[in-house]
Amino acid sequence: MAETLREQVSRRPLAYWATIENYRWWLAHDQIYDQLLRETGGITADIIRTIAKAYGINRGISAAEDKDDDVTASAIARVLNEFNVVSFKKLSSLKDKVPTFRSIVDRMPMNVDRDKSQNPTFVSGTSKLIWFFAPEGWTMFDRLAADGAGIAKSLPSITRAERYYASLGDRGFEQTTTKIQAVLDRSAFKALHGERLIDKFLWLAGCKLETQKNTILMLHFYMDGLFPDVRSKLDALATKVADMLQSDLDALTKK
Repeated sequence: MAETLREQVSRRPLAYWATIENYRWWLAHDQIYDQLLRETGGITADIIRTIAKAYGINRGISAAEDKDDDVTASAIARVLNEFNVVSFKKLSSLKDKVPTFRSIVDRMPMNVDRDKSQNPTFVSGTSKLIWFFAPEGWTMFDRLAADGAGIAKSLPSITRAERYYASLGDRGFEQTTTKIQAVLDRSAFKALHGERLIDKFLWLAGCKLETQKNTILMLHFYMDGLFPDVRSKLDALATKVADMLQSDLDALTKK
C-alpha cells in the first residue's frame, strides 16, 4: 500500500515541526500581543481577555463580566502590572523563578479568598501571561506540554506546574534554550524565542499520536501556503534545528 502524505510528513523529526509551529504561532499571536503590551505600557482587562481567548486560558474569567464591569480581568491585569518584572528577569533559572510564579498565582483574584486547603486555579493562565512580560528564560505551562515532559497527570495543576519547571531545569532547559537561540539568531527569524520552540516541542510530544500526526499534516499545508522565499528559509531553519538539537529536545521529554 502506498504511503499517505500524512505518514510521509510524520517521518520528519518532531524538532522540525516544532520550529514550524513556533513560527506559525509567533506570527499569528505571540508577536502581536508582545507589541500590544509594549505600545500600551502594560496590560489591561481587554488585552487579558484577548490573550485568554487566543491561548485557551479564559476559564475562570466570567464572560458575563465582559458586558458590564470586567472585575476579574481587571484584577488579573492589576496583579500583573504590579509584578516586579526586572527582578524576575534577573533570576537565572526556571527553578529560581518558580517561587515568584507561585506568589503571582496565589494573588490572582480567583485564588485570593480560597480555602487554603484548596489548590489554586488559573495556573496555566498565569504562566502564559507572565511570558509576555518576561519571555527570556521562562516557558508557559500547560497540560499537554506537561504530558510531553512526562509529569504525572494525577497531580493538582499547581503541583504539576512546579514539577514541570523543576524537571525541565534538571534536564537542561537553560542550556537547550541557549543552543536553540544561537541557531535562531543566525537565521532570518531572529525574533523567535527558543523558549517557545521548547514549548511547542513538548506540546507536540504530549499530544495523542493521532492528534500529533494531524497537526503535523496541517503544518505541512501551512508551509505550502507561505511565500516561496519564506518557506525556503523556514524549512532551512527547521532542518537545522532538527539536525543539531533533536537529541537535546528529546532529553526534555525524559520520563
